[in-house]
Amino acid sequence: MDVVQILVNLADGLKTSGINMILSLAFFFGLGSCIVALLSAIKRGRTGRPANGIKTVAAVCMGGALMSLQQVMNKAAHSLNFNDVSLDAISYAPDSLGYAKLSIDAVLTLLKAIGFLFCYIGFQRARRSLVEGHTGLSAREDIGKGAVMFICGVLLACNTQLLDALQTTLGLTWN
Repeated sequence: MDVVQILVNLADGLKTSGINMILSLAFFFGLGSCIVALLSAIKRGRTGRPANGIKTVAAVCMGGALMSLQQVMNKAAHSLNFNDVSLDAISYAPDSLGYAKLSIDAVLTLLKAIGFLFCYIGFQRARRSLVEGHTGLSAREDIGKGAVMFICGVLLACNTQLLDALQTTLGLTWN
């Protein structure tokens, strides 16, 4: 087996299992986040300490968005004028490239899986800003870095559409 076939097999295996694992982790951490936020608000209410209602609502909303990570990514892609984020393998390079087509498609598929991971990490980073004890400065830093990672993840997950847009804008062709 040569290097190109190893890369293609790696990309195919990581695409299916990696993306499914990221979406499953996002669902379970989002569900756990909602449960912890609600239990924390109940506990604060029972002990007589004032519960921060806005933080609780924000934590539940972030948990719900994390549970539906793929739909949130689709909406973010639509706002960037791209189509839905698909879970399919990428077949982007033209057949005229011959054997290099397989490697280009495999690398783009791996970048798509990395894009899902970036979106997940970006959401987790932004959600971390709601943790008590964060100062205003560190919370803003977490939100900013989380938003940047999320947008980079959406761009990586829509890499073929991004390449098409760049080719159209810059007037480039494959020939």
